[in-house]
Formats: sequence, C-alpha cells, structure tokens
Amino acid sequence: MADSKAVSERTTEAETGPRRMADRFGFWLGMANLVVLVPFAILPVTLLRTDHMAFHLVYIPCLIIGLWVIWQLRGLAPNRALRVLAWILLAAEAIALLGHAGELFAVMQHGGFEAPYEVFEEPEHVMSARFALPAIMLSILTMIVIDLTAGIQGMFHRAHRVAPHGRELRT
Repeated sequence: MADSKAVSERTTEAETGPRRMADRFGFWLGMANLVVLVPFAILPVTLLRTDHMAFHLVYIPCLIIGLWVIWQLRGLAPNRALRVLAWILLAAEAIALLGHAGELFAVMQHGGFEAPYEVFEEPEHVMSARFALPAIMLSILTMIVIDLTAGIQGMFHRAHRVAPHGRELRT
C-alpha cells in the first residue's frame, strides 16, 4: 500500500515538472510578445512624430529589456525549433539595439532634442537605420513564427497526450 502511494506521488511530481516548465515558457512567451510587439506598435506612432531623440531614448531600454526576456525564453524553450527561433529573435533584437544606438548617436551629434528633420538624411543615421529597421522587422516576424510554432506544438502535444475518453496514450 505504501509503495503504491510512493509511486503515485512520484508520478504526480514527474507530471508537474514538465507542466511547470511549460507554464514558465508560456509566461516568458507572453512577456516576449509584450516587449517585442507592443513597443513597435506604440512608440513609432506616438514618439517619432514629436521628438526623434525621445523615440530612441525610450525604444533602446525596451530593446534591452527585450533581450533579457528573450534570453529567459530561450532557456525554457521545450524543443529545438523554438530554441533556434529564440536565438534568431535574440540576434535580431541585438542588431536592432546596435542600430538604434547608432541612430541615437547621429541624432545627438546633430542637435539632440532640437535635431532638424534633415537628420534622417545624415550618413550616420542612414547607416544605422539600415541595420535597425530590418532587424526590428525580423524580430516581429520571428515573434509571430514563435507564437504560431508554440501554439501548434502545444495543440499537437495536448491532442496526443490524452485520448478522447480521458485515458493517457503515452506513459
């Protein structure tokens, strides 16, 4: 009797381990969506038209936080496909950070908060934007692919784990 209770407790612990890991992955996936997609959707519309330097001063910390969140997500990815996608996202965010830092440097050289509109045509700004914009677009595309991949794999895993009558298919 005691042995069956011990086996049942070990089985319960084993089942909660992967589930807990999946819950943590889900949390960090939500955070990654928050720090990758939301700043891109809000900041250009609100800050770029008012003050170019303020846009970069706000977006750069968002990218730094995004790098940290993606690093956490990468470590919790349950399979190789999601780990590779997380590495791609991490690289794209790092390149975007360097590009935005270069753009900020160009804006600061040409007047900072008082920089004229012509700063967009300055070679330093153009060169940095050639890295920042494609990297941000790659980040967004990769984030969408990660979301779809995680969702499809999650549905596939749940469908194969429990039979229609509630019995487990795999032990």
